[in-house]
Parts: sequence; C-alpha cells; structure tokens
Amino acid sequence: MRVPKNSTEKVAKGWQLAGLAAMAAMALGAPAANAADKQPVPSARISLEKLGFPGVSAGFVSAGASVLTVNFLDDEHLMVTFGLRGLVKRIEGDPDTDEDREVAAEIVDVPSGKIVARTNWHLHDHGRYLWPIGHGRFMLRVGSSLSAFSPLANLHKDPFRRVAFPIRGSYVAGVMTSPDGGVLTIESVIPIKKDGPATWADANGVKSTTVLDLYRLTGEGTDASPMAISSPHSVRSAQPIAFPIDEDGFLWGTNESRDPSEWTMSFHAFAPAGKKNPVVVGKLHSSCVPRILIASRSEYVSITCQGADAHMKLATFGFDGHENWEEPMDLDSSMAFAFAPSSGRFAMSRIVASTAALATDLNGLPPDPVFTQEVRVYQTESGDLLLKATTTPAFKTAENFDLSADGRVAALVRNGEIAIYQLPAPSDRDRKATEEVAKFAPPPGDNAEITLAGVVVHERPGETLAGEAPRAVAPVVSGASARAGSVPVVNIPGANNPVAADTAAQATRPVTTASAAEGAPPARKAPTLLLPGEKAEFKDKKTDSKQ
Repeated sequence: MRVPKNSTEKVAKGWQLAGLAAMAAMALGAPAANAADKQPVPSARISLEKLGFPGVSAGFVSAGASVLTVNFLDDEHLMVTFGLRGLVKRIEGDPDTDEDREVAAEIVDVPSGKIVARTNWHLHDHGRYLWPIGHGRFMLRVGSSLSAFSPLANLHKDPFRRVAFPIRGSYVAGVMTSPDGGVLTIESVIPIKKDGPATWADANGVKSTTVLDLYRLTGEGTDASPMAISSPHSVRSAQPIAFPIDEDGFLWGTNESRDPSEWTMSFHAFAPAGKKNPVVVGKLHSSCVPRILIASRSEYVSITCQGADAHMKLATFGFDGHENWEEPMDLDSSMAFAFAPSSGRFAMSRIVASTAALATDLNGLPPDPVFTQEVRVYQTESGDLLLKATTTPAFKTAENFDLSADGRVAALVRNGEIAIYQLPAPSDRDRKATEEVAKFAPPPGDNAEITLAGVVVHERPGETLAGEAPRAVAPVVSGASARAGSVPVVNIPGANNPVAADTAAQATRPVTTASAAEGAPPARKAPTLLLPGEKAEFKDKKTDSKQ
C-alpha cells in the first residue's frame, strides 16, 4: 500500500526535517491462487550444468550450507561460484575438524553463458565464503583468513588475483558494505577462551562476543588503483548488529519514549559541518527491534513487527520523515537485499516455511515444513513491483539472486538455470520522484573520519557499551596465512595515524583467538550457599581450594 504525500510538508532549504505525513491505509486485494503461481518469463537462461555445476544434495541445502552464489559484475557479466564433487587433497597440519572442499569460481558472459575466466578455491568448511563489497569488488573467506579481489577490473590480466585483508579474529561471521561501497564492515566472532585452540563451537557458544570493525574502502583493486582502507573504528555487542551506514554517516534508532513500540530514527553525520547532529529523520512503530537498511543517500528500508514477530511490515522512508509505502509480510525466516541506488531500486529475497498444503503423516503428526524462496524487485520511492519470481530450490543463504548496479537486470537460480530478467527503465515519474527525495540527503561528508558517537549496544544484561569497543579484544591479523598462501596485504594508508600504524604493524602477526583478558567479560564465580563474609569450614582435598 502506498502512503500519499503532502507536498506542503516538503521544505527543501538546506537539509531540514519535514513533519511526518498522515498515513492512509489502502487495502490491497488478495491475488488469485493461479496468479500467485504464475512466473515471469526470463529474457535469457544460462544452464548451470553447462557451467559445470554438479548439483547439490538436499541435506546441504536444508542445513543452510553455502553451495552456490550468483553476483553481477556489471549488466553483462556474472560471477558464479559453486561447490565441486570429488576427492579433496588434505593440507598438512589442518585440524581434524576441517571439512575441506573445492569451489569453482567463474566469470560468465550474459546472456550467452560463455565462461570468460575460471579458477578453483580450496575451502575448509561449508559456511559462507563470498561477499560483494561494491564496485565489482569481492571479499573471500578461506578458513580464518580474508582476501579481496576485483574480477572485472582485472578481467584481461588476472581476474582472481587477491590481496589479504587484515582482520581482528579467527571467525568472520559476515562482511557488509554501504550501498555506495565506501564503508566496509567486518563482523567477527571472538571466542573467549583461556587456553587451547578455539573451535567453531566456541565461536557460536555463550562465551564469545561480536565485534564490528568499520573502514573506509577506496580503490578499484588494480595496480593503478589498489584497494586501501582507512579510518578504522569498531563497536562490540553480545550479538550481531545490522549496521545501516553509508559514506556520510549512519542511521540509529532509539525507543526512549513512554511508548516502547515507538522508535526515533536519527542520522548521525560523520562531518556535521556546523549542522545539527544527529538529525531526527522520522519515527517508526514496531513491537520488536526494527531492522533498518540504507537504500540510498536519501532513503531507507525498514522491517518492523506488528504485535508478533511473524507478522511484519516492509516499508521505505525518505530522510524527510515521510513513509513512501508499506506492505505486510508474514515471515518466519530471514530476508536478504540487493540495492541499486542509481536507479532507485532494490531486490529482496524472503524465505517462507509452510505446512498448510501438506497432510499429516501416518502418526497424525504435522509434516516437515516446505521452504519457498521468493525474489521481488521494487522501485524504492513508489513501491512499484517490477519483478516477482520464485527460486528453485530455496537456498537459506539467499546467495542465489542479484540485481545489477544499474537496476536494469535481475538474476536468480530456477530449475537448474540462471534466469535473467530485463527490467524496464525508470519512468519519468520514477526519475522525478527520485530527484525530489534526493533533495533531503545529508550534506556530503567529504570522506570524514568515521565516528561512532551515539552508538549504544547491549553488551551483557544490565550493561551497555557506548562508542568504540576496545581494540585489545583480539589482535588485528592478516588475511594471509598458511592456508591462503602468500598474497600481498591490502594497502593501509596513514602511517602517521596511531590506529592505522598499529593496524599495519599487526598485519603480519599470526592468527590467534581472544583470551579471557583485557576486553573480555569477567569470569563468572561458581555458585555458593555461603553468606557474604562466611568462609568454608572444609577444603576440597582434590583441588585444595576453598569451596
């Protein structure tokens, strides 16, 4: 449903805030069942079998393993990666817990399906290993190391040449980038362990903490323009954070009013330049913590709950405080997004589990849920639905779809093929609406230093941590390790900057895990029945320590 605008509320003098427009709810008619099952016709199909994809077992798909990725390099090239079958050579000294595998990476021409370049990667587990980081650049995880590469920029030389990326700890949980590709976030899980090597179970256990490291990322990844990071800052949380950030600042929501469901959204500029900072950009109503994603320099997407977590609402807002449109979403699984800011569009994947269409089994028990994955492409400002298609099969990792940077081409995996959809060009109405909402974008930050003032996250029950997390939680380590081989380290400018110099100095240190020392939560005391001030009458003969 669309939310009509009141033009009198828009005052485009500098970057001022307009009042919230009154929302009018317009009920949408439910589509017919046969219309819901009808799939759009792709403009081209690329056979996965011809690319060498051997298929994947239902067990891996059900477990949420990362087995197939599809990403646009530009509107004429895709990068497709997938797991191979066959014997895998073990690397001497690898832990017994490793689950080594070979993954193929291919650059594919669109729409012909011709393989332009190909390589293989030796991985050590079945977790997510690849993230796009904007402008045709990618981050690859091999075990506990990260490396970056730019396939399209080096297409005619060495498209898969990698440079190691310095990381904080041994377990990278996620890599995120702002829609403009200028700010990079590395999410690391730091196991808290006194001694001995940490395992994946330690990283996922209760004795761990999540640290987000943010950097400015520049360079195309070529010899003439190498990738470089600067302005490193971090924040720590007891659980992962979805950080809505762009090159000029970040959005942050607080619910300090008497109404626990009211959230005030504020934009915190890195370089306020005499302007009011932070600036309130609107209010949301949600019974759960809203998920916020920046769609462009002047719009953001919100996912809110309406009473129950399974009853959610998708909406987009302008930085003038106006809600553009909203749509109810009954969800019980995750959502993934791909943004095309230049055309004012975004793609969304949602996975839904359903048992309604299935009968009970012989014992009268409900059947296992059936997962379906739906991909939609929206016009951000108007809410126009440009594409609605279902993938086959459904991948929990949601790495099987993408939207080109210009918003004109979408791709998704369906029935053993990569289906390519040509989308219509933005209409005159769309371009005019995009130009109108762009007037309320914050002033350019001119690559100001990243600051996280105003960020407050819950570290442990009853405690909060504001601003930057201590960098001593774990050392910064190089993406280059014995597993990844010898690769150059990404450029870290600012040798005179103490933080950058410290990062550069630590970039060659070996990978280590965090200890229960500085920056780690204090160890919990064993429970006791003694009152304060009482001492145990007897000692444990085995440990010779007080009870």
